[in-house]
Amino acid sequence: MGRDYIRLRSNREREKLLAEAKEVLDEDQDSKAIDAALRHLGESHENLEDMKRDLTPDQAEALSTNKLSLTMYPQIR
Repeated sequence: MGRDYIRLRSNREREKLLAEAKEVLDEDQDSKAIDAALRHLGESHENLEDMKRDLTPDQAEALSTNKLSLTMYPQIR
């Protein structure tokens, strides 16, 4: 089976974010940095979802970002 390729249009912000990811992740190849960042995003989302029931609303807000946020729902105990 052949490989599928994804073409991403480059811009200054994307280049800056990729350079930061490569530095933080200690990766020298763009593709490896993107793969690691995507894995991290998925794992972070799972971890936040698993622990959100134990957080206060202020803690949830502190852990949220503009791209990955925790939505708190009130629970009746």
